[in-house]
Amino acid sequence: MVAGITVFYVRQLLAVVGLLLGLATVAGAGELDRSDIQHRFKSPWVVGERLRDVPAWPLTSELSPDAGPVGYVFESIDLAPIPGFEGTPLNLLIAIDATGKFIDVEVLRQHEPVFLGGLGPGPLAEFVQQYKDKSLLREIVVASTYGRAQPGDRRIVLDGVAKATASVRIVNQTVLASALAVARKRLGFADPGEAALPAVPKADSYEPLAFEQLVQRGYVRRLILTNAQAEALFAGGDAAGLDEKALRDPQGLFVDLYVAYLNAPIIGRNLLGERDWQRLRGDLGDDRPAFWVAMRGRYPLYDDSFVPGTQPPRLGVQQRDLPFEL
Repeated sequence: MVAGITVFYVRQLLAVVGLLLGLATVAGAGELDRSDIQHRFKSPWVVGERLRDVPAWPLTSELSPDAGPVGYVFESIDLAPIPGFEGTPLNLLIAIDATGKFIDVEVLRQHEPVFLGGLGPGPLAEFVQQYKDKSLLREIVVASTYGRAQPGDRRIVLDGVAKATASVRIVNQTVLASALAVARKRLGFADPGEAALPAVPKADSYEPLAFEQLVQRGYVRRLILTNAQAEALFAGGDAAGLDEKALRDPQGLFVDLYVAYLNAPIIGRNLLGERDWQRLRGDLGDDRPAFWVAMRGRYPLYDDSFVPGTQPPRLGVQQRDLPFEL
């Protein structure tokens, strides 16, 4: 029997890439012109004419005039107008260099209630300064109650803002989505192409299937790692050889993990049963994606310190190099 069964409701952030295609081309959404950008990026920076294929200004350097663009500046609202906490998109001025590192992030306009009253705009301005020198090639998330990731992780964890958790996560998603849109056009990052729009499950696709059949057909994905396989992931690093249980029992089970997308009737109805499937559909009134995660073994999804309603530190979602907050 699989232990630790949990259902996670995920807001439809997977549609962000669709937003990049559908909403990013809104004319006149930005509020700055070339002179405004040049005022912010002074010598030796040189701001070029706004590009036609992506709403961004190229940056060159007086120190190497023949080197071509060394960076790009853009407004987030032109590329990722993600609604804020009260429904209005933020607008951030973002600059990245030719390697995908952030040069600067500045708040141009925001309507977040917590930063208009309450805390005031200061904490948000301080929060976005953390992006400087961070790379888009790393996973950038906002700290949760679990604190920072361990040294050596691929993940970069930014300090959050107390009492503004939802707002700063929207800011993070806005920064990453807009920066990746430019990086895909100009820096050779993977382009989502025609597959950018979110998939919609077929409502009439259903047949009774046992759990084993769901796994065999790939509707439920499974990952099994032994202690030896998990230990091999740390080979050559500081953590190699520190797991005494793994060394004593290399063939023992480290984790047996199952993941399934519940919105598809052929998966959700079979996993949950008709009554709970219908109840789930009612809870997901706006068609938010829901995932079923089950696991057993030595590596639990969460421990006794887990706070319901928060994201377990060992669970994340990523699509085309863009991480999503749960």
